[in-house]
Amino acid sequence: MSGEPTEEESKNSNVVKIQMKQYDPDSNKATSFFTDLNAEQILTEITEYLEDSQTKFKISGNASKISYSKAREGQAETAKEDELVINEQAEIAVQLFNADNGMIAVEFKRKQGSSMIFYDQFNMLRDKIAPSDGEEVDDTN
Repeated sequence: MSGEPTEEESKNSNVVKIQMKQYDPDSNKATSFFTDLNAEQILTEITEYLEDSQTKFKISGNASKISYSKAREGQAETAKEDELVINEQAEIAVQLFNADNGMIAVEFKRKQGSSMIFYDQFNMLRDKIAPSDGEEVDDTN
């Protein structure tokens, strides 16, 4: 949750206050985009996608970071007997940062694995979450 919790919410152990770090525009360490959605909406979109695709994920204690592994297997049933079937995977972290002026920076980091899977995930989630008009995207990674 963002903002200050109500007294009732403070007593509920299932309510977590999302604590975002300040976005550093000079970091240039990750692929990111900006959105005016609130943190709860962003986390809901991401976790619903991961649950729908049966992808296990972990949310950090302060709820501003999600880590998951995404895999893609080659088509073994269509491969010829002597063809190599390639299985790919990527370890991905998505973190939310306060970018001021009501904007949140959604930063993706590829921890290891396939760049192709990483960019597929970034593009798909960016299209789900980011505004379509004039979004700013940094894909220096």
